[in-house]
Amino acid sequence: MTLELSDLDTIKEGALKEFEERISTAGDDRQKIEGEAFRLESQLEQIYSLTAAMARREPDIAATTTLWNNLVKTCDAFAGGILRLSEQYSLLTPTYDHILDIRASAEELRALHSPP
Repeated sequence: MTLELSDLDTIKEGALKEFEERISTAGDDRQKIEGEAFRLESQLEQIYSLTAAMARREPDIAATTTLWNNLVKTCDAFAGGILRLSEQYSLLTPTYDHILDIRASAEELRALHSPP
């Protein structure tokens, strides 16, 4: 069984949907909100790991670039959700920063695999 880019998109969309649903029921419970942010960060780490595994097995450099580009976009989507919470509740800065670190790594790998 192999994963495809569309599988990563499905995982991303599911994680974001569940995140939004759980946040909407958290009210003003900062501890619950932070827990959900950490969960989203953890899911991004898993998507990063899956992307890396797929990239290692991908023989086509253009497809590898596409994988890393997709992860950059995923990081942007996840960071956007965390940023909204951070602005609303003045919290979650370490989670946001870690997501941006993952994004920077993905961007570096995308650039490395991009044709000159």
